[in-house]
Amino acid sequence: MSFSFLFKPVVGKLRQFIPYIFAILSIIPVSSQAASSAVILQYHHVSDETPRITSVTPETFKKHINYLAENNFNVMPLVDVIEALRNKKVLPERTVTITFDDAYLSIYTNAFPILREHGFPFTIFVTPTPVDKNYQQFLSWEQLREMTAAGATLANHTMSHVHSVERLPGETKAQWLSRFRLDLELTEARIQEKTGHSVKMFAWTFGETTPELRATLDEMGYVGFGQQSGAAGEYSDFTRLPRFPMAGIYGVNDFAIKVKSKALPVTSQSPDSEL
Repeated sequence: MSFSFLFKPVVGKLRQFIPYIFAILSIIPVSSQAASSAVILQYHHVSDETPRITSVTPETFKKHINYLAENNFNVMPLVDVIEALRNKKVLPERTVTITFDDAYLSIYTNAFPILREHGFPFTIFVTPTPVDKNYQQFLSWEQLREMTAAGATLANHTMSHVHSVERLPGETKAQWLSRFRLDLELTEARIQEKTGHSVKMFAWTFGETTPELRATLDEMGYVGFGQQSGAAGEYSDFTRLPRFPMAGIYGVNDFAIKVKSKALPVTSQSPDSEL
């Protein structure tokens, strides 16, 4: 008899309790958790007209931001949160930071006015190639510079949104890692050239990574961000810090529970690779 067959229904049923687990974590005394904890939110499109799996509607986004404002959340720049976590400094309760991946135009048209109204900082992980080519759904460098002047931070998301974990046909491990390193360097240089920003923060495309890539990222002095749900803390892996995806089915329900989540003192996780 296959034990995996027996366990599948149990695992399926356990998934429905995940929001309640987050709720329990949010009321555990701080002394029993990591000293510092922050929730990093990840958005892509803020639009009614883009794929639901990578989008929240402007109405939903406004509800999220209003909730943070009305409930006295401490919305901080990502660079400040990372500095505090790495140096084991205690962050204020209910610390949240807002990030966007890919530099889509709807960030400027639909999200930026709401964030600016509240004075909330945010980070955009930029893929420069579609920006350079003036693709219709992407931001321009002028718009990116306008948002940085209002408190946004720009960070690295590869030059053209390559799938970093995939090797090219016939590519050796050394060539693969060298290509990854060069892509990060070119992306960082382009962002710095166009906006003056170089914060050495990197969001993994598709949220996928491997131990070899993370070691390279760490050697280059970057902090990495994934797409796995959870709060970030001083014990987190700084080459793939967790973020809560706010899109599709993930961005609709239980927002209040997620932004109140606390980081657990987890020092290792499995699987170690998305391959």
